[in-house]
Amino acid sequence: MIKFKAHFAIVIAFVSLVGCTHYGAISSPPPGKTASVDSQNDRATISRGVALAIECSGCKVGESFSDDSTIASVLPASVDALSEGATSGSRISDPTFVLVGENVGTTRVRIAVLNQPDIDLQVTVLDD
Repeated sequence: MIKFKAHFAIVIAFVSLVGCTHYGAISSPPPGKTASVDSQNDRATISRGVALAIECSGCKVGESFSDDSTIASVLPASVDALSEGATSGSRISDPTFVLVGENVGTTRVRIAVLNQPDIDLQVTVLDD
Protein backbone atom coordinates (compact mmCIF):
# COMPACT_ATOMS: atom_id res chain seq x y z
CA MET A 1 0.00 0.00 0.00
CA ILE A 2 2.84 2.41 0.82
CA LYS A 3 4.48 1.61 -2.54
CA PHE A 4 1.18 2.38 -4.32
CA LYS A 5 0.87 5.72 -2.50
CA ALA A 6 4.42 6.65 -3.45
CA HIS A 7 3.77 5.88 -7.14
CA PHE A 8 0.47 7.75 -7.03
CA ALA A 9 2.19 10.80 -5.48
CA ILE A 10 4.86 10.75 -8.21
CA VAL A 11 2.19 10.64 -10.92
CA ILE A 12 0.28 13.55 -9.33
CA ALA A 13 3.49 15.58 -9.02
CA PHE A 14 4.35 14.90 -12.68
CA VAL A 15 0.89 15.94 -13.89
CA SER A 16 1.10 19.12 -11.81
CA LEU A 17 4.53 19.95 -13.22
CA VAL A 18 3.63 19.31 -16.84
CA GLY A 19 0.28 21.06 -16.58
CA CYS A 20 -2.71 20.68 -18.79
CA THR A 21 -3.32 23.12 -21.61
CA HIS A 22 -6.82 23.77 -22.87
CA TYR A 23 -7.84 26.76 -24.92
CA GLY A 24 -11.00 27.93 -26.60
CA ALA A 25 -13.07 30.91 -27.63
CA ILE A 26 -14.99 32.74 -24.93
CA SER A 27 -16.62 35.32 -27.21
CA SER A 28 -18.71 35.23 -30.38
CA PRO A 29 -18.33 37.01 -33.70
CA PRO A 30 -20.83 39.66 -34.82
CA PRO A 31 -23.73 38.47 -36.98
CA GLY A 32 -22.60 37.51 -40.47
CA LYS A 33 -18.95 37.22 -39.45
CA THR A 34 -16.73 34.21 -38.69
CA ALA A 35 -14.63 33.44 -35.61
CA SER A 36 -13.80 29.90 -34.51
CA VAL A 37 -11.01 28.00 -32.80
CA ASP A 38 -10.23 24.32 -33.40
CA SER A 39 -7.98 23.38 -30.48
CA GLN A 40 -7.75 19.75 -31.67
CA ASN A 41 -5.92 20.86 -34.84
CA ASP A 42 -4.47 24.18 -33.59
CA ARG A 43 -6.36 26.27 -36.15
CA ALA A 44 -8.42 29.44 -36.00
CA THR A 45 -10.57 31.13 -38.63
CA ILE A 46 -11.65 34.72 -38.19
CA SER A 47 -13.18 37.47 -40.32
CA ARG A 48 -11.25 40.62 -41.08
CA GLY A 49 -12.06 43.24 -38.45
CA VAL A 50 -13.27 40.73 -35.83
CA ALA A 51 -11.75 40.30 -32.36
CA LEU A 52 -12.08 36.93 -30.63
CA ALA A 53 -11.34 36.40 -26.93
CA ILE A 54 -9.58 33.10 -26.22
CA GLU A 55 -9.06 31.61 -22.76
CA CYS A 56 -6.04 29.37 -22.25
CA SER A 57 -5.40 27.35 -19.09
CA GLY A 58 -1.73 26.54 -18.70
CA CYS A 59 -0.58 29.37 -20.99
CA LYS A 60 1.86 32.06 -19.95
CA VAL A 61 0.15 35.44 -19.60
CA GLY A 62 0.99 37.92 -22.35
CA GLU A 63 3.52 35.71 -24.11
CA SER A 64 1.80 35.20 -27.42
CA PHE A 65 2.74 36.74 -30.73
CA SER A 66 1.90 36.62 -34.42
CA ASP A 67 4.40 35.82 -37.14
CA ASP A 68 2.66 38.46 -39.30
CA SER A 69 0.68 41.04 -37.33
CA THR A 70 -0.54 42.65 -40.57
CA ILE A 71 -2.73 39.53 -41.06
CA ALA A 72 -3.64 38.67 -37.45
CA SER A 73 -2.58 40.25 -34.20
CA VAL A 74 -2.75 38.87 -30.67
CA LEU A 75 -3.02 40.92 -27.49
CA PRO A 76 -3.20 40.00 -23.79
CA ALA A 77 -6.64 40.59 -22.31
CA SER A 78 -8.36 40.97 -19.00
CA VAL A 79 -12.00 39.93 -19.02
CA ASP A 80 -14.92 39.59 -16.64
CA ALA A 81 -17.78 37.16 -17.05
CA LEU A 82 -21.34 38.21 -16.33
CA SER A 83 -23.97 35.64 -15.63
CA GLU A 84 -27.55 36.30 -16.60
CA GLY A 85 -29.09 38.81 -14.20
CA ALA A 86 -25.75 39.71 -12.60
CA THR A 87 -24.88 43.32 -11.87
CA SER A 88 -21.13 42.77 -11.47
CA GLY A 89 -18.69 40.39 -13.10
CA SER A 90 -16.49 37.64 -11.78
CA ARG A 91 -12.92 37.70 -13.00
CA ILE A 92 -11.86 34.91 -15.34
CA SER A 93 -8.70 33.51 -13.78
CA ASP A 94 -7.13 31.70 -16.74
CA PRO A 95 -4.89 33.70 -19.08
CA THR A 96 -6.88 35.29 -21.88
CA PHE A 97 -5.83 36.91 -25.11
CA VAL A 98 -7.62 38.54 -28.03
CA LEU A 99 -7.05 37.40 -31.60
CA VAL A 100 -7.79 40.13 -34.17
CA GLY A 101 -8.31 39.53 -37.89
CA GLU A 102 -6.41 42.38 -39.55
CA ASN A 103 -6.17 41.49 -43.27
CA VAL A 104 -7.02 38.50 -45.47
CA GLY A 105 -4.39 35.76 -45.36
CA THR A 106 -2.87 33.05 -43.21
CA THR A 107 -0.27 33.36 -40.47
CA ARG A 108 0.85 31.60 -37.34
CA VAL A 109 0.26 32.76 -33.77
CA ARG A 110 2.51 31.27 -31.11
CA ILE A 111 1.12 30.82 -27.61
CA ALA A 112 3.66 30.21 -24.85
CA VAL A 113 2.66 27.34 -22.57
CA LEU A 114 4.01 26.54 -19.11
CA ASN A 115 6.32 23.49 -19.06
CA GLN A 116 5.21 22.36 -22.53
CA PRO A 117 6.03 23.19 -26.16
CA ASP A 118 4.38 26.36 -27.44
CA ILE A 119 1.10 26.10 -29.34
CA ASP A 120 1.47 27.09 -33.00
CA LEU A 121 -2.01 28.25 -33.96
CA GLN A 122 -2.57 28.55 -37.71
CA VAL A 123 -4.82 31.55 -38.24
CA THR A 124 -6.77 32.19 -41.45
CA VAL A 125 -8.39 35.60 -41.87
CA LEU A 126 -11.38 35.75 -44.24
CA ASP A 127 -12.96 38.68 -46.04
CA ASP A 128 -16.64 37.94 -45.32
